[in-house]
Amino acid sequence: MPVAETLYSVWNMALTAGLLGLLVLFFMLQKQPDKIVRLRVDSEDEQGKTAVDKSHQTPSDRIENSRWPTLFMGLLAAGYLLNKVVVQGFSINLNTIILVFLALGLLLHQNPASYLHAAEKAVHAARGIIIQFPLYAGIAGMMTSAGLVTQFSEAIISFATPATFPLLTFLSAGAVNFFIPSGGGQWAIQGPIMMEAAAALGLIRRKPSWRSPGEMAGPIRSSPSGRFRCWV
Repeated sequence: MPVAETLYSVWNMALTAGLLGLLVLFFMLQKQPDKIVRLRVDSEDEQGKTAVDKSHQTPSDRIENSRWPTLFMGLLAAGYLLNKVVVQGFSINLNTIILVFLALGLLLHQNPASYLHAAEKAVHAARGIIIQFPLYAGIAGMMTSAGLVTQFSEAIISFATPATFPLLTFLSAGAVNFFIPSGGGQWAIQGPIMMEAAAALGLIRRKPSWRSPGEMAGPIRSSPSGRFRCWV
């Protein structure tokens, strides 16, 4: 499939150009703050723990500084490893090594904030890959095994038409991205389902380019500019 019919198609280039123009207009219309707000910088004590101002904690801050997330996830991973040894016998592969170190890191730190802070100091550039990608793979595995992605995608495309399928592909990719925030992992799961539906509707050449914007719209909703881009 030539890129002229996907990435560099007229409608895709027009969408990109229009989005860039709207982004510039959006930031130009933002109200300028009347005063300078100083960002709170967390202090660090002698033991390397981050001090947190509890009076300004959000719900996500309370979770990040709570013991139960790391304890729960660490025990869950350790239980899986123990069950694997009992059922399948002792064997070591790359996935096992990754899970062992992930479980140890979770159990040895009192909260997610401490774990992330230690990873930031130790492997700054690779922190996201080391910590986030195993979790992404776990989410993708659970959704695939449970059949949630298949049911979700099939429910949307069951009433799709050639005219509405591109929009439904965009929306479904954005929704699935909340659970599988990895482009490659999401494509491996959702791609075959949507490609088969696109082939049945005679839209096989247009489908991939509509899934990509939907997949990218998922993780950009967390900021004001991201919500604006998602709305556009």
